[in-house]
Amino acid sequence: MPSLITELGLPLPFPVSRMSEEGEEPQLLATETNEEVEDGGAAQADTPANQPGAKKVVPGILYLGHIPPGFRPGHVRNLLGVHGEVGRIFLQPEERFIRKKKKKAGTNAKSFTEGWVEFQDKRVAKLVAASLHNTPIGTRKRSRFHYDLWNIKVGAG
Repeated sequence: MPSLITELGLPLPFPVSRMSEEGEEPQLLATETNEEVEDGGAAQADTPANQPGAKKVVPGILYLGHIPPGFRPGHVRNLLGVHGEVGRIFLQPEERFIRKKKKKAGTNAKSFTEGWVEFQDKRVAKLVAASLHNTPIGTRKRSRFHYDLWNIKVGAG
């Protein structure tokens, strides 16, 4: 008896196996692999991070001292994700009374003042800060952020 989710063709939020018509061996659906079924999901125990002699990767935090108008967390992730794996991003919104003054004046755009970006590796974060500090944010002349410069400092992360 097929369920409503499978009839509509929606993806399932978890892997499911279905018994074959003979009832002998389960059939794998698209979300499962043979290793997951045979090992019971224990394939993750052999990763290099779980081995006793492996180096521990420390995350690095970068401080962004200036956020141009219209710059969003998605822009930060796209521009900095090229250099390394980006974790969490926090951009500090402008203060309420400044936001109210801008809204009263006619602009409805929300701006951010400063921000923090977490890289998965501290060494990568230091290299990104050293290479991007005081360089233009937008590389193309037609970019909205062409005249803004990166102001990046390595945090105490």
